[in-house]
Amino acid sequence: MAKKVVPEDRLEIRYTLTPKLTSDASRLAYVVQEIDAKENGYKSWINIVDVRSGFSTKRFTQGKEDFSPKWSPTGRFLGFLRKVDSKPQLHVMFADGGEAAQITSLPNGVVDFEWLPDESGFVVSAMISPEERETIENPEEPPNPVLEPVRFKAWEAEKEATKQLKTDPRWVTRTMYRSGTSFLDDKQMQLLLIEVDVGTVLTSPVGEILPEARIITSQERDYPVFSLGPDKEWVYVIRRSREKELHDDPDLSVFIEILKINVNTQEEKILTKLGGWPGKPDISADGKWIIVDAHPVDNPVLGSSHIWRISTETGETEKITKQERSYYQVRWNEEGTDIYAVKPWHGKHHLVRIDPQSGEESVLLDFDRSVTTFDVANGFIVVDTSSWDEGPADIFIRTPKGDVQRISQVNDEFIKKIDVPRLQEIWVERDDKRVQGWVALPPFKSDKPFPVCLEMHGGPAVMWSPHERTMWHEFMTLLNAVYAVVFCNPRGSEGYGTEFKAANKMDWGHGPASDVIAILEKALEEFSGKLDKDRIAVTGGSYAGYLTAWLVTHDEKGYFKVAVAQRGVYDIPTFYLTTDIPVWFEYYNGGTLWEQYETYLKQSPSMYAKDLSCPLLILHSELDYRVPTPTAEALYFAAKRHGKEVAMLRYPREGHELSRSGEPRHIIDRLRQILNWFDKHLGIERRE
Repeated sequence: MAKKVVPEDRLEIRYTLTPKLTSDASRLAYVVQEIDAKENGYKSWINIVDVRSGFSTKRFTQGKEDFSPKWSPTGRFLGFLRKVDSKPQLHVMFADGGEAAQITSLPNGVVDFEWLPDESGFVVSAMISPEERETIENPEEPPNPVLEPVRFKAWEAEKEATKQLKTDPRWVTRTMYRSGTSFLDDKQMQLLLIEVDVGTVLTSPVGEILPEARIITSQERDYPVFSLGPDKEWVYVIRRSREKELHDDPDLSVFIEILKINVNTQEEKILTKLGGWPGKPDISADGKWIIVDAHPVDNPVLGSSHIWRISTETGETEKITKQERSYYQVRWNEEGTDIYAVKPWHGKHHLVRIDPQSGEESVLLDFDRSVTTFDVANGFIVVDTSSWDEGPADIFIRTPKGDVQRISQVNDEFIKKIDVPRLQEIWVERDDKRVQGWVALPPFKSDKPFPVCLEMHGGPAVMWSPHERTMWHEFMTLLNAVYAVVFCNPRGSEGYGTEFKAANKMDWGHGPASDVIAILEKALEEFSGKLDKDRIAVTGGSYAGYLTAWLVTHDEKGYFKVAVAQRGVYDIPTFYLTTDIPVWFEYYNGGTLWEQYETYLKQSPSMYAKDLSCPLLILHSELDYRVPTPTAEALYFAAKRHGKEVAMLRYPREGHELSRSGEPRHIIDRLRQILNWFDKHLGIERRE
């Protein structure tokens, strides 16, 4: 008998991450992540695959949390991040194994790193405050802990007290002063040059060589995304631009500058300006061209993310992609003759190859999976994938001959124990638009129709796939709890073209909600007798938390009997004034709150709390700085004030990513609470 998937099974599910090939594709490194149940956290390590010798795989690192592997240019060394005292620090190892050597000891850890092209060191990005900058540039020699133990203890205590009192009280002067689950304070993302002979470090006694780091960027700006080309002299960077109409405040900007920085002189040269939230740029092997995925300047939020080619000398900029589609994670091949990218399209994330001259493209891996990340080298392509049938994570490699080999089997044992439900795709026509959705039935026989859970995605400009790795366990849990699952990509979603993506401008509620209802009605029609139209639950997070609240305050047909709204936008004026992306939201509503006050109010579910049609549970994280808690509190009070059945569940220490990367105990509890709330209000007895 097959095992039923339950919330606690999240403890068994592993993820593969960030596959990286050596330049000659002889070796592959990738990360395996799993839950550390004893510590209520995560552990991860790096596996190495010998590509040329039968794809044999071995565990390579033994740290508690090792991630972000990157081979040195010759493949002699592997660099990676390892958490030390909860902060990621750069480490290196010989490619053939041995002990890891720590390269950095930065106060807030390392965010990203790149090898210098001649293997003589690294450029790293890290959050740095002015005081930390001074310490890095003019390091203080502490008292010797052996020869002067009392002075050393006093020095340590003074440093710690100074650090603690720095934010007691906390000054706020920056527009966007918090992110993720932390306050930024006066820290900025900076780039540092570390010149070091890695081979010498690895063959010296531990701790004997401590490489010096030199900051090469200005403290007044953030430099969040960077890449290196073949020339050691230049770093290519993406940062927010200063706009006069936005008071020259880059924290408010939805535009980017692509620039290059001389690592020796710190000279900065702006090459071009684009829009949106771009990915990492990639530099051609001859150093002449940058490619990046970004939005056009005239449509920086609602436009598609195109691939742009930029001259590293003149800044001449050309849009490579011709279709009104979006592309992400762009990469050159070694010869600079082809571009590779991930393209979301009609419910699947494809890996595509694009001719930079003609813009023509082809799908490289046409199988029933979605590509999460990828790497290319020497004619080989490696992809990290997710699959409805075979689990949320696995690595595949494609050889130059076109053969495809599966590399990992991280969830095979779990998949063998369960029945994976069948999935059916459905489409509906709405307002001259085609809306794609899916229906999954529980893997059990039943004489009665199944209760239904309508699931919706956030964003709103993202695309759900049946192979969505972040939802795989949740969908399987609901299905094994005897709920049929219906989900779709309403207008405003990515993956159906620019016009479809922008179709929810100044219409976050009615239009997308009508698409969702149309898919639900199509499912009820096609699966008549299988779906119980009198027991329908609805849930979603972020923008879908908004859409959940909108649906149950505008439920004219009485479909919904229970709802769970998660980390959602419920009171738009409050959200606009507290989020870290306010200007982004202005593009959806045609102006600021003061210019479009009525629009902001009319699109707020909190304004319709008197019409709440079913019991509502509001889930929110107390450190969510993307959608801060006041918007949840506003909906909660509005519903209470109108005498509605509403409850709020608040998760401490968590941010906007609770369901994906929160504390494991909270991830499991969240699913339990959703099921309990549904069961209670749909009259479903607790299952075994």
